Amino acid sequence: MEWWRWGAVLAAVVSLSLFRDFIFSSFGLSSVEEAKPEYDIVIGILSARENFEQRRALRATWVGYIQQHPDYSRRVLVKFIVGSKPCPVPPPDRLDPFTCQKFSLSETICAGEVVALSLASQNSLPSSQQQTGPVETHFTVHHPVVITKLGVLGGDIPAEGVRVRLVDSAAKEDLLSVNFTSDDPGLHTGGNTFKAVQNYVLPKGFQGTITVESLAADNELLVTFPLDQLQVNNKGGVLQLTKTVDFMPESGYLPPHTDVQQHTAATFMYRVFEPEFLEQAPQDLRAKDWSEKLGAEQQHLETEVERYGDILLVEEEEFYRNLPKKILGFYKWVAENVRFNFTLKTDDDCFIDVDKIAMVSKIIHMTPFLFGFFLSMVSWYHFYLITRL
Repeated sequence: MEWWRWGAVLAAVVSLSLFRDFIFSSFGLSSVEEAKPEYDIVIGILSARENFEQRRALRATWVGYIQQHPDYSRRVLVKFIVGSKPCPVPPPDRLDPFTCQKFSLSETICAGEVVALSLASQNSLPSSQQQTGPVETHFTVHHPVVITKLGVLGGDIPAEGVRVRLVDSAAKEDLLSVNFTSDDPGLHTGGNTFKAVQNYVLPKGFQGTITVESLAADNELLVTFPLDQLQVNNKGGVLQLTKTVDFMPESGYLPPHTDVQQHTAATFMYRVFEPEFLEQAPQDLRAKDWSEKLGAEQQHLETEVERYGDILLVEEEEFYRNLPKKILGFYKWVAENVRFNFTLKTDDDCFIDVDKIAMVSKIIHMTPFLFGFFLSMVSWYHFYLITRL
């Protein structure tokens, strides 16, 4: 080939190389893949900012075993996945244990009993309908309350009677139960019928269900009222009514959203537990103490990061519902900074059999491959999905 043809080819290659480098640099990407450190396995360990003891325990066991092993120290990279920002809201003042949202009331809390659900007006009753029981009403507690009475909406007790139950939705356990019959109908007040129960404190985060069912053998029809036409007294946010969507195991997906009107037949009375906890002065004091704690925690964490070099700080706030974002931040960092064959995600309260993991990574050659397990509240479900990068 003539020299000018070779020159043209060389110029084209150089131009493409410069163009590629320009594109990579413009988007903040690395054009030299070979410059990245290479590992067989990258292990990410989800860990909260304050979990200093958990990380210490892992460094003293299986993480330390990897770091000191002559082979694994070169083949396996371990990173604790920690949020770079703390949640500034003290845990007692959060909406629930899983978020960083501040719990704020829209009204002043007063002492005394409160009717959770009632008919808006005796002069203009909401439209009722009859339906087969049991009829359930779901709610979440955002500040502890004391249940004092269970009741039936409307006050009309069927001839065969009804049973009203307070159920712990998570544990599927009856906490309180009363029967209403024509011979023992309870106290009629405000358009509803109530019976006193042993005072029962529902903690913050509690998810409950008020269930009404007929005492008749043939499950007699119950009179129900639409929730959106009732007067709900949640004391500015202490309680929240919730809608439940059932998972469809036979199809494996959530059903599409529908606007079917929900009805209920039950109500209850409650009072706010320790209302002084919600006053502004105690909140300010908790905020001050929490800020001081976070300052000390930040200094401790910075020292730990510098000393061990095994912590990956992802740009996310540290709270439970941010765990998916923390995991995504870990995978993004791994994809951008490391060449690897396998990744493994675990938690800082788990023990990893490193030798078995290393052995599996050597013998697996199929593509793709992934193994692990899923823990349900009901039972264990094991899955073996196939993925390999």
